[in-house]
Amino acid sequence: MSMPSTKTIKVVYFCSDADKDKKYLEDLEKHLSNLKRHGVIDTWHKSMIAAGKDIEIEIDRQLNEANIILPLISPDFIASDDNWNIVAKSAMERHRFRKARVIPVLLRPVEDSWKSAFPNIKALPQNEKPVTRWNPQGNAFVSIAQGIREAAKDINSFSFPIKLPVQQIASLFNLPATTFSDSPKKSQKKSRTKNTSAIAFATVAIVGSLIYQTSNSTEIPFPILSQTFVSTQYISPIGWI
Repeated sequence: MSMPSTKTIKVVYFCSDADKDKKYLEDLEKHLSNLKRHGVIDTWHKSMIAAGKDIEIEIDRQLNEANIILPLISPDFIASDDNWNIVAKSAMERHRFRKARVIPVLLRPVEDSWKSAFPNIKALPQNEKPVTRWNPQGNAFVSIAQGIREAAKDINSFSFPIKLPVQQIASLFNLPATTFSDSPKKSQKKSRTKNTSAIAFATVAIVGSLIYQTSNSTEIPFPILSQTFVSTQYISPIGWI
């Protein structure tokens, strides 16, 4: 089932090198294949690093490009110093600045200390029940896929897909828009009121340009504006707090 999208959301996984965790990663990829097919998301994980590339540089690049970061939590993930001290910290730094959304995925039961690295973030699957405790386990991956689809939709709802004429943008800010049909001679005779309108128009044009430039971005440089344009949207509890 396709989902309208203004931007393909990049999902980056991080799991341990344990064979059992890699198997769960493969299963998750299968359940997300339909979202990938319809251009809703694109995915990346460490196993996709090409031969000859610097692993640390590539991981850092993928973290910086990610819209959604999925730490696949398991005892082996927690035991990995690289995952715990480097990946988790970098992911949470981007999460705090709302440059990416971190969504922990519980693969296998672990002690609740994992929450210290991802404080106040709701995890998947539903009810934060690890995949291995689901019967059948396929239902857990369905729950994860649904959560990621909702998160991708939410992220796109904040991307300002607004490409309006300047006059309409001006009306949104309750500002007058300057008429373009005036000749140079007439413009020289404008009153100070018209000059004020020109200043207002310039302000609107700048703001409109910035909005246009962010129309395909998941970052939210205008938090007040985002509340205005998406105030009627449903905001998922998954991810950003």
